[in-house]
Amino acid sequence: MVDAQTKVQTLNQEQVAWYETNKAALDEYTKLKAAGGNPPAPAPPAPSGISKEDLEKYLGERDRSYAAVLGLTTTLATQHYKNFGEVLDTGDLIAFAEKNRLPLSEAYSQKFAEPIKARNEKLETKRIDKLVQEKLTAERAQMAGQPFPLRHQDPSVLDTLNATPPDKAQYSAEAAAAEYARITSGA
Repeated sequence: MVDAQTKVQTLNQEQVAWYETNKAALDEYTKLKAAGGNPPAPAPPAPSGISKEDLEKYLGERDRSYAAVLGLTTTLATQHYKNFGEVLDTGDLIAFAEKNRLPLSEAYSQKFAEPIKARNEKLETKRIDKLVQEKLTAERAQMAGQPFPLRHQDPSVLDTLNATPPDKAQYSAEAAAAEYARITSGA
């Protein structure tokens, strides 16, 4: 019973507080009704949603963003095909970028880091090999004036031969006999 009485007193206090807060509006309503007028119409509620201008602005931003993503994916796909000779799965790339919360170009760099590194190393090796071949070709061109033929323009043991004729006395029969005698005598 005490609980019900407390509830009634609380409700009474809330109603009295409401009446005190809205007493001026109730008095005005009573005066208008006595004068035969209608109370003022309530202000229309603020429209829920967004305005036409805001919608157009949002759609414009969305379209520009979509065009930028489309342009970037086209560029990445073309570059990927040129570099690796295979079609880029842009859906997989976009999913990777969303999963890791990365910009699309950075996601591409991370996802294809190893193939890009291998390709760059291969290109650098080709560049170095080309420079070496150019230098070898230049050296071989300088050796083209040799007095004896070179096989495939590669150096050989024949390159050490002297162009001047040897002393014929070193290769006579007497010189050969003397060399034989020296070798067989053990001296």
